[in-house]
Order: sequence, then structure tokens, then C-alpha cells
Amino acid sequence: MKNLQMCMFLLICLLVLASCGSKNEGTEAAQEEIADNPMSEEAIVKIKLNDDLMKKYINAIKVLKEKGQEIDNNANAISSLYQYSQIESLVKETGFKNINEFVAVHTKVVWSMVSFQSGEEIKNIDYDKAKSESEKSLEEALKDPNLTEEAKKQLEQARELMNSSLSQSKNSMQQYLEQIKKYATEEDVAIVKHYMEDLKKVYEME
Repeated sequence: MKNLQMCMFLLICLLVLASCGSKNEGTEAAQEEIADNPMSEEAIVKIKLNDDLMKKYINAIKVLKEKGQEIDNNANAISSLYQYSQIESLVKETGFKNINEFVAVHTKVVWSMVSFQSGEEIKNIDYDKAKSESEKSLEEALKDPNLTEEAKKQLEQARELMNSSLSQSKNSMQQYLEQIKKYATEEDVAIVKHYMEDLKKVYEME
């Protein structure tokens, strides 16, 4: 199994197993600070990304990718609890208290990346220009002397649908960004943007 695939598999294990609630010593201590479900809104909101946390997180991902295949090979038919304990040990070695804390940070980073990338895409969408160009095309089509009344009616309906769709799309995207802001503040997005190149490398996005 390739490193990236193994990393994704391990992260899925982390998310599933952590959400079940481990009862070991480290997890109980962390639950005082992070909700039982590390992917809950409460847990994610509590995480405040900074330079130290980002460096620790990126290092943890590297370690998980490097050791992931070894854990997978050793586990074989052994229960997932073996993998859980091995993964938690690696996570702790990189400075995290336990899996719950790591998963909460991972979720926070992912939401911040989504917020940054979505925001950049929305900035590049010129809804007014798109509406103006579409209106111009429709006006030109309506000037055709050979256009039947039925065809004109259909074009007018298309104009109304287009304007409505553009307006809904713009509002939906804005609402989407506002929803994301609950999980990723401007400060979180800024710190993730600063480490974006490192994140792309560790995620093998390039």
C-alpha cells in the first residue's frame, strides 16, 4: 500500500476509533479539554492554531506516513485495537496528548484549508460580470428577426432562471463560508495559509 493511501487509512482509523471513546489514561485526561467526539463543533472550536501546533501536526503526519506501513504489516489479522495503540504511541511521540487531541487538530486544519481554498475560489467568481455577459447574449438572441414568439418566450424564461440561479449561487456560497467560519476563524485560516506549501507536501498534493 502506498504511503498516501496508508496515511488516509490510518487517519480514518483515528477518526472512527477516537469517536468511540478510548478509556485509557491519556484519553480520559484530554476529555476534560476536548469533547468526547474530537470532530464535534465544541472540540474543533476550542482548538486555536499557532506555529507550534502546526509544526507539531505536520511532523505527526510525516511520522504516521513513515511508520504506517510497518504498523499495517505487523498488525495483519490482529484487531484494530493493536493499530489504535500503535498509532496513539506515535501521536504521543510527536507531542500530542492522545489521539483525540490529534484528531481535533487535524479536523481544524482541514476545515481551515477548505475555508482558505473556497474563499480564494469565490473571490475569483465575478457574478456581476457573468450576469452581464449572459444578459448581453440573450439580448442579441432576442434581436433575431426570425425568432418566433414561442422562442422569445423561452429565452425570457431562461433569463429569469439565469438571474435567479446566479443570485442563489452567490448567496449559497456566502452562507457556506459563514458556516465554515464557525470551525475555522480568520486567524486559523491565516496560519494554515502560511503553512500551505508544507501541508501540500505532506499530503502529497503536488
